[in-house]
Amino acid sequence: MTLSGLATAIGSLPHKDVDYAVRFVLESFKDDIPFWPQMVNLGFKENMYAQFSEGLPNIKIDEDKIFFDIKNGVVADDFFENIDNLDYFGISEEFGCGFHKMLEYLKPKGFNYLKGQITGPITFGLKVTDQNLRPSIYNEELAQIITIHLSKKALWQINKLKDFCNHVIIFIDEPYLSSVGSAYVQVDRGFVVENLNFVINEIKASNALVGIHCCGNTDWSILLETNVDIINFDAYEYFGEFSLYLKELKGFLDRGGIIAYGLVPANNKIEDETTDSLFKKLKNEFEFLINSGLPEDKVLSQFILTPSCGLGSLKEELAENILQTTFEISKRYNDLHKS
Repeated sequence: MTLSGLATAIGSLPHKDVDYAVRFVLESFKDDIPFWPQMVNLGFKENMYAQFSEGLPNIKIDEDKIFFDIKNGVVADDFFENIDNLDYFGISEEFGCGFHKMLEYLKPKGFNYLKGQITGPITFGLKVTDQNLRPSIYNEELAQIITIHLSKKALWQINKLKDFCNHVIIFIDEPYLSSVGSAYVQVDRGFVVENLNFVINEIKASNALVGIHCCGNTDWSILLETNVDIINFDAYEYFGEFSLYLKELKGFLDRGGIIAYGLVPANNKIEDETTDSLFKKLKNEFEFLINSGLPEDKVLSQFILTPSCGLGSLKEELAENILQTTFEISKRYNDLHKS
């Protein structure tokens, strides 16, 4: 399946009015890829780690902290007994009010695409520690549970969204992949690919598209080695680094992969840009890839547009400006190519 220049966003928004946020997304992205907003300023349970934690064994949320309490070992009987019960892995309104509010507005097959998201297993495992501050990814049993658990969170979303659109897209948010390979993160390449592919394959088996979002620089060959459909990177800051992987990118495009350009800066740098300047930047990036030997037809058709990262830490007006710029660039591109 190819996508051609549609727009979406990563997920987090700064708004506190969930009804307004959902209506803004659905109206703004009605011809593109609407996403459910993560309302991070409504409380810690909307945080990208806490939000997907319901159902995890031994997980504790203490005000603004989340951790695994395994001082007496991992007790996961309920988890494995419910492994085939998707409702067990649901996201309640308390943890995901944006998702539930969006469901209230959706109509059967009202959209071509709808997007959900989960925190990725590598990022979750590195960020969420045990009671002794040891990252849970270094506990083999917990690492396996986290990967299974997050895949089920994705499947639950797909099951809820599939009646309202023709295609569901799930993004796996993996900001901590930018740390893989550093002296501070002892996680090898094979482990990363194996765990990502577990989640990816579960999502694809449910007839949904799956993307990975990493807002920092990383070893992009690792992600290009996975079975993912969409790779989302910060094209505003890191296009040069991303474009070093030309051989792997060609293979990715040849198998139908979609590049999601995080073209619009998710910060105050948007104030120094315009739709014109960013559209020109996109054209320049396309030209570089084509001149470097990537197939022109695939470069110009197998892509989507996003902000460079989530918007939850910004002012509402700035976040809306970034979103508006993103879908304006998408509309300009598609209007040009339809004429």
